[in-house]
Amino acid sequence: MRHVGFQYEVKVRVHMSSAEIDMLRKLAEQHYDATCRAAAVPGPSGFLWAAHIKPSMLQESDAVEAWSFRELDIARKILEGANFLENPMGDWRASAFMASAMNDFLRSSQDSINKRHLELIRQ
Repeated sequence: MRHVGFQYEVKVRVHMSSAEIDMLRKLAEQHYDATCRAAAVPGPSGFLWAAHIKPSMLQESDAVEAWSFRELDIARKILEGANFLENPMGDWRASAFMASAMNDFLRSSQDSINKRHLELIRQ
């Protein structure tokens, strides 16, 4: 056995209110896709479930979550159904705003990764 190198996982830190987390979780429970539904229940894929119970355990109204690109992409996919499902926030604009913010998170994270990559290869 020999050491080959290191592998890093980039996560996006997202500040979310309890209402936003609840909206995502409730939309996920109604989603047609099993991967999206799995995000809302306890288990290894249940990142929304974990986000949901954290503020209540800490008795706080919001939380800062560290989500992988995959988790953020799943959350964005969950929001796609907000126009067709019963939207827990009552208005599709709340979902559209959140989806747009997630797109911005993904884009800025990728820009950061690209910048860091260039710095590393120049060394």
